[in-house]
Amino acid sequence: MSVYAQLYQKRHAQDEQIRVALDLVELQAPRPSPTKPKASKAPQRKAPADETGKRKSGRQTSAKGVDELSTAAAAAQADELAKKEEEEEKRRRKHDPRTIEALDRVTGSLDQFSLRDDLKSLAARSKAIEKTWFDTEPPAYATEESAEELQSALKELEHRGTVKITPERVYSLHYHPDTTKDLIFVGDKEGNVGLWDATEAQAADEEGEGEDKGRCWHWRAHQHSISSLKFAPTDLDTLYTASYDCTLRKTNLETGSAEEVIDVDRWVDSENGWIHAFDFNREGNQIWAVDNDGGIIHRDLREPMQQARRWKVDDWKIGSISVNPIKPSIGVTAHLKHGLCLWDFEKLLGMPEKSETPAIDKECVVSRYEFSKGCSSSFWDRSGTKVLTTSYDDLIRVFDINPRKLGRKKDLVPSVEMGHNCQTGAYVSVFRAQWSTCPTLPLHAIIANLDRTLDVYAPYPSLQNQPRVRSVARLGERIDSTVPAITASHPTREARFVGGHSGGKVSFYAPPDDWIDVDE
Repeated sequence: MSVYAQLYQKRHAQDEQIRVALDLVELQAPRPSPTKPKASKAPQRKAPADETGKRKSGRQTSAKGVDELSTAAAAAQADELAKKEEEEEKRRRKHDPRTIEALDRVTGSLDQFSLRDDLKSLAARSKAIEKTWFDTEPPAYATEESAEELQSALKELEHRGTVKITPERVYSLHYHPDTTKDLIFVGDKEGNVGLWDATEAQAADEEGEGEDKGRCWHWRAHQHSISSLKFAPTDLDTLYTASYDCTLRKTNLETGSAEEVIDVDRWVDSENGWIHAFDFNREGNQIWAVDNDGGIIHRDLREPMQQARRWKVDDWKIGSISVNPIKPSIGVTAHLKHGLCLWDFEKLLGMPEKSETPAIDKECVVSRYEFSKGCSSSFWDRSGTKVLTTSYDDLIRVFDINPRKLGRKKDLVPSVEMGHNCQTGAYVSVFRAQWSTCPTLPLHAIIANLDRTLDVYAPYPSLQNQPRVRSVARLGERIDSTVPAITASHPTREARFVGGHSGGKVSFYAPPDDWIDVDE
């Protein structure tokens, strides 16, 4: 017998006892003295007859009504209890610790045992990966000659395949810094995380033969879309994921366990607490995040989660946040209502959480730039001196900013502007131009194109010392049937790019096997 049936039976027995008690009280109550009824010409109404033809007493009819009401009350209470248990189950799935469990919703996905072994192997390699690559010389603006060399080199890239990795639309991508394998982590619309080992991937030839899709897995990590995922700079065996379910979680690859890092529900309701982006300081021990209700959130990972703080700095969505890699007290945010803001995080940390937005703006915003339409993303380059932005005004911009010489407040001025169609609509994820951080190549950026390609651009100064932008590659022409809207590249290896599609597929472009990296 189910829990709800037992509850109903128990409640029904209690109601029956109450009804019997009421009947006894009615029998024992003193009857009023009889009075002569007034004559009436109207016929007396007879009690309804039951199935046997006998007339029912009023008390019997009343008892049946009480029983029906009791049954309805018990059913309502059972429904209420079921709703509470469902809500509690949702809460547990959203907030409680969990372990990775491989799913099989995508054809070709591998099982739990292989996933566990591969993640453990990656965790072991991650501890040995060079974690101080920020100390290497960052890429500078390309010259006209180096831009031509980069363009020539990228012509050799091969399409290694477009493979379905997650059940739903790709919302986020991250290329792991492993230098021995091509490992791409994927976040989708439903809250699934996918892992694609594309090291051996190979697209089919013209005759449809020789295809190798590599190896892939996926598992459920959140209850809603995963907007961002990445590894901390000094913790490459722990994956951090942010979601529209208002939580930010971390997953230890070695143990497969996941736990909550930030819960926006403690500040705002679930409809406004979507986390859109997050970033780390250089040491990887502090997280900054932004949400759908105009909030900036900070947590020191060395302190309990309850010590996290949030400031409401806007009345509208903040879509992106980036922490300066050489001066972590400085950051930039991209705002739906047309703004790019340069922040002094040290001053923001000194403000009370309940500070009014105008006071925060006056005290903590160093400078800003106003777009004619919404700004969807803003990212520092590896040198911490250039900010790359994407906007719905169909322009990609680069801002030159010296974080050590901010001085007094003044409006930002772009150094580079380049036209690019960013009108993605409802069925294509928002475009966000991303810097490549590879230290051995000239500075370049990658962004999706509505023509279903991945475009690579290299900004460089002209003879008049005015920076320009050169298109150095269009990857995937006449190959993919959908737009690879979400992009990523390997942090240190040369010319390895991926793009995520609306159907859960990921495209991979890499040099031929005989390519030799500059640093090798």
